[in-house]
Amino acid sequence: MRDQVTGGTAYWLDDGADTGDIAAQDWCWVKPGDTAEALWRRELAPMGLRLLSGVLTRLDAGEVPRTPQDPDMATWEPAYVAKRLAGSR
Repeated sequence: MRDQVTGGTAYWLDDGADTGDIAAQDWCWVKPGDTAEALWRRELAPMGLRLLSGVLTRLDAGEVPRTPQDPDMATWEPAYVAKRLAGSR
């Protein structure tokens, strides 16, 4: 999509696609000529592991990192019909 910046987010699960509160987030540059595979291997996969590890460390310390998404900055996935998660609000 020719974006120069991309990133990753660890979300709290809810009924939407990537719509839950943010637990952790980071970004990286997309280099000219990057393929999806190169970007994934160099930046995004390691970023996802760091984000998840950081959230787990914080949870283990008794912290609950949770920031509502800014709807003006959030990206979205097309709507789909799915059953609500058990016990969701």
